[in-house]
Amino acid sequence: MGDGHDLDWLCKHPEEAGERYRASRDLFDEIKHVSVGLATREAWPTDFVSFAGLEENRFLSSPAGFVPPGIVHFPVEARAAREAMRAGMNVRAWTDASKRQLRESGSRRKGTTLVVRPQVLARYDPKLNHIREILDIASAVGLPVKTLRELWSEAVQPHQEG
Repeated sequence: MGDGHDLDWLCKHPEEAGERYRASRDLFDEIKHVSVGLATREAWPTDFVSFAGLEENRFLSSPAGFVPPGIVHFPVEARAAREAMRAGMNVRAWTDASKRQLRESGSRRKGTTLVVRPQVLARYDPKLNHIREILDIASAVGLPVKTLRELWSEAVQPHQEG
């Protein structure tokens, strides 16, 4: 957070989002932080029920599926590098899976969010060879490569102008 990164809410159980959101707000209040978005590992439930505070979230990072009204969606379709490595997947398998996902997304003309932590890169891809392969595939299939910060700026700018 000291580097300008926002801390956002990982909603592990979106089917219980209302009560869990209230608990997360208390924790965020303790550290004097306001989250602006949320993430889920699973698609948001289709039997969505709104809850107090949902409108405070400007974006949702989640697998493809239902998105609550009024929230910008950043689709996360590939497995995060950290989770893949913890599950025993090697960097080559993760790279190949990510490239396959990008090819599929490019053919559908849809973006894909890849989650990569600098600490994970430093350990598993210190020379960035695998990331270079992924970026090359993204360019080859016509997908623009952007940081989450760039996407966020683009998503909120139209709202700020209006």
